[in-house]
Amino acid sequence: MTHPVNETPVNPLPPVVAALALVMAGFELAFNLGARGLLGGPNAVGWRNTLVERFGFSGRAFDWMLENGSFPPEHLIRFVTYPFFHASFSHALFAVVILLAMGKVVGEVIGSLRVCLLFVLCSIAGALAFGLLGSDPGCWGPIRQSTA
Repeated sequence: MTHPVNETPVNPLPPVVAALALVMAGFELAFNLGARGLLGGPNAVGWRNTLVERFGFSGRAFDWMLENGSFPPEHLIRFVTYPFFHASFSHALFAVVILLAMGKVVGEVIGSLRVCLLFVLCSIAGALAFGLLGSDPGCWGPIRQSTA
């Protein structure tokens, strides 16, 4: 059996998939280092809660927007930011692994721009159906697309 000399040890990822995964992992790394007191000082302990409160999807905020017919940007941004914040390290780990695995497969077929669009649209759709999908709908889009 011969092995090509220039073969990479890891299959190449579409850049947008790598970027999305790095953002997710980066937030989780900062949250963990902050919680352990290794980053950000004493205030870092509450980073996760603060950012989830500010950027996580909120059913109450969504209901308020519908009831009042007002859609302020600070609430609308939650539709696309909440997939990057997770409840725990293991939650983030599984989201990143699923995104990397399925994003690679789908990215090879539909391209980086469409993967990004798919992630955003699935995140928005997931926010609208939050009770049914949980908090990782951006990762489920590539899974669905790979089975089509």
